[in-house]
Amino acid sequence: MKIYNILASAFFAVALCSCQYKSDIQPLLSKANILMENHPDKARHLLLSIKNEIGGQSRSVRMNYALLMTEADDKCYITHTSDSLMLKVVDYYGHHGTPYDRMEAYYLMGRVYSDMQFLGSAIEYFKKAADTKCNDNNTTYILRARANDWIGQTYMYQETYNKALPFFKETYHYALLAKNESIIVYALRDIGRSYVYQKKNIMGIAAFERAASEAKKSGQDSLYRLVLAELAKYYTNNREYNKAKRALCLARGFSAPLDLSVYYVNYADLYKATGKLDSAIYYYNKCLSTNGDIYDRRDAARNLCSIYFAKQENNNAIKYAKISWDITRSVEKMTLVANNDLISSLNKKIRIEKENTKLQNEKSEQLILLILLVCFFVTALIYIVNRSRNRKMLYKEHEIKLKGMLSTLQQNSEKTIEDNSLQIQ
Repeated sequence: MKIYNILASAFFAVALCSCQYKSDIQPLLSKANILMENHPDKARHLLLSIKNEIGGQSRSVRMNYALLMTEADDKCYITHTSDSLMLKVVDYYGHHGTPYDRMEAYYLMGRVYSDMQFLGSAIEYFKKAADTKCNDNNTTYILRARANDWIGQTYMYQETYNKALPFFKETYHYALLAKNESIIVYALRDIGRSYVYQKKNIMGIAAFERAASEAKKSGQDSLYRLVLAELAKYYTNNREYNKAKRALCLARGFSAPLDLSVYYVNYADLYKATGKLDSAIYYYNKCLSTNGDIYDRRDAARNLCSIYFAKQENNNAIKYAKISWDITRSVEKMTLVANNDLISSLNKKIRIEKENTKLQNEKSEQLILLILLVCFFVTALIYIVNRSRNRKMLYKEHEIKLKGMLSTLQQNSEKTIEDNSLQIQ
């Protein structure tokens, strides 16, 4: 008896410890979720600190952790390199959790594929996120806005600018509903880009000016300068050089390589357009020296090649032609990978459509066969019922005739007997 009491006490203690152990994790996941929007680095640090404790948790906790960890990596600009974990998360939230969990899983799956340059798959999951039905609030509006923005960015990357524009307008729509000032500015900027790349410069510049105005009004200084730095490029292309110069002067103060590359190449373009080639060369080289946007660096190398070729400095022209060629090859390689995935994704959709059509045809054929069989059985049943009824009627007729014959025979027999009896007497 004592042994049973000891075992029961031990089991109870283990169960209690286990419950306590598991209950300690969920509050930390909730805390990480709260930190995620404004302090993703802190959220990521917290999640990493409990990484070793997740393995023994329930599946729901493990999937929640994986979702939060992927979101933290994404917000901290850590490139996603594998889809294996998020595929499990998407599968789990396809059948469990809330509609918002499912929407967020789709969105993050899209971000993973976007980083991996699987753009066809990225668009597919961003669309799933944008189209997920749930009770909307500011959080869902923001996620819908971001999903639409990434679809637009992907189409811009594919140089299908007319396809991108409707998604940027959807981004702007949801940003207004969420009253998110930074997304409003980015959406207006992206709408402007789409117009400009479609050769609609006036509409594009107007959208950029609205973006700059919104950024300034809402006190987003760094975003204001970023929009102005890019707007300067379109002023230059439109030969509004004074406006371009003013925009670039107001945009000073960048430190991030991606922002600096835009600033330098646009300053160089302005100097080249106004004939100040030495200043243009200086800023193009500044752009190349930063680890900035690959397209800005390609344009800088091409323009340097062009300038030195015009100046008949062939050695320098060849030098920058080689740099331009190397960067162009990298861009083409990236584009090829993206296009191959897009083609693969389209082929997959076509194959699925064919399979669905085939299944539909098979179902139609089966339905027709079923209808024919039902018709056959109904006809056979009617035939059998009618035949049975006819037989019954025939039997009744025979029975009546037989009874009549028997009655006649009986009457004749009785008469014969009666006659015979009379004769005997």
